[in-house]
Amino acid sequence: MDKKDFRETALYLRESLNKKDVEYTSRGICEEVTELEVYKNAADICLYMHINNEVILDSLINDAFKNHKNVWLPKVIDKKMNFY
Repeated sequence: MDKKDFRETALYLRESLNKKDVEYTSRGICEEVTELEVYKNAADICLYMHINNEVILDSLINDAFKNHKNVWLPKVIDKKMNFY
């Protein structure tokens, strides 16, 4: 399986999840991240706002703000990604 096939398969599987599964899995992922030493020690964290069935990072973003971390989100302008 090449990279393109892998991405297509992963996208298909992600899109086949129902909302409840995405929310449940997202909570677990965010909880795992907040327990990592690298996260606990970080002053800055780069995340994203989810679309479609991507991992919902809202609780992680809220935790980062609560713990006075700088949260950086990407925005693509003219094919260039900037973080704000």
